[in-house]
Amino acid sequence: MKKFFLATIFCSALMFVACGGGSGTSTAISEAKQKVPIVSSSLLGELPAWQKQYKAAQTALGKEFKEKYKMISGDNMEKAAKQFEKIKQEEKEADEALTAHYEPKIKAAGDKLAGVEIPCTTDASLYSAAKAAIATVENGSLSIKAAVTLAAPLGRTPYVLWEYRDASGKKLSGGAEYLKKGDYKAGTVVDLNLNPGSASGLDGLASIHFLK
Repeated sequence: MKKFFLATIFCSALMFVACGGGSGTSTAISEAKQKVPIVSSSLLGELPAWQKQYKAAQTALGKEFKEKYKMISGDNMEKAAKQFEKIKQEEKEADEALTAHYEPKIKAAGDKLAGVEIPCTTDASLYSAAKAAIATVENGSLSIKAAVTLAAPLGRTPYVLWEYRDASGKKLSGGAEYLKKGDYKAGTVVDLNLNPGSASGLDGLASIHFLK
């Protein structure tokens, strides 16, 4: 029974660790700064770097608390439960402090991006022109408005494919939007909503390529 009780506490501790947080907030931030310096990217500014540094700080904090939970004494079940609750509260407070440190920085970096135009390239056999710009940034996630002009009709199941690329042309990620059925003939301008998610996954973004 005692072993089961302590095992339950330890498993619960690991669940809390996975959510981030810890008492050594300043230590975690310092470690994250060394691992992820804030460098501005050409299109997305400092947003990807702040997001990556925040994640690194959460990881550092999680490791610290994993060790704290491992140190819970198994000599007395009541004492172990109190130790667990104490560490759990410390973790919650540290997680809140970490969030309070990074969220304003991430928001400020994101607010600067609204309206930023993103260079576009296309497969000329299907598109004659394309344009894109960042519409909003909510909680570090990008919303991009784009439009392509068709150089040829779309098929019976109309859709548009694209890739997010870095300066060397390497694919960072991609996306697709299936369109409502209609007459998509040459010359039609198709408006698109691109939602690539977190900016950290697009660090180094230089262009969007619309492909066949």
